[in-house]
Amino acid sequence: MPTPTPTPSPPTVSSVSPDIFHQGESFRFTFSLINKTTSPYDDVYVFCHSVKNNGDTWTQPVNRASGAISLAAGASGDVTVDAIVPMDQTLGNHTLSYYVHYADSIDEYRTPDYSETVAVEGANQDVTATVSPDAFGPGESGQFTFFLENHSPSPYEDVYVFCYSVDKDGETWTQPVNQASAAVTVPGGGTEDVTVDAETAGDQAPGTYTLSYYIHFTATGDREFHTPYEKTVTVSE
Repeated sequence: MPTPTPTPSPPTVSSVSPDIFHQGESFRFTFSLINKTTSPYDDVYVFCHSVKNNGDTWTQPVNRASGAISLAAGASGDVTVDAIVPMDQTLGNHTLSYYVHYADSIDEYRTPDYSETVAVEGANQDVTATVSPDAFGPGESGQFTFFLENHSPSPYEDVYVFCYSVDKDGETWTQPVNQASAAVTVPGGGTEDVTVDAETAGDQAPGTYTLSYYIHFTATGDREFHTPYEKTVTVSE
């Protein structure tokens, strides 16, 4: 019988970064690869199965592949895979599972599944908001003003507020419903204001309501954060 051709050694994964994400963060994993063999490889990519913690799975990656690159003998290169952490993701360590695909002039191959431990921390609260007013009357139209403050020394871009609703036991205001403010840049240590339209129905029941919203902001390197908040507002008699 002919001797089977041995599978060539795969590209080495020298690092996976970042290894810490925040709840509500959208970014990407970067896989740094090195071809330590004497042969070139084509169609080199990483395929991510998932990121899990006891069955609790991130939004992305789920069965998602990076773009493909070629690696000459001794060469190195990076590939990326998008990652999205839900705003209510369980805190603590999670397991990223993936494999590396590669090909030479004879065949294509894949590694066994690899795993990497990554951590989820609480939502990024570098940008917070003070909201006013906190009371409207029935049939009143106006605006919520969000006074944004950047508590970090670094600027944030594409900063906006997204309001889900103002709700009390299933009864909602006419506005806002899934409505976003304009986007602004907030310098490090700086402040900016944004507004979202608000309107109550003419027969809006008086009482205490909950304004649910998140603040979106983007850091250098395109790390995006979505941090949820709630604000108590009232409808007067």
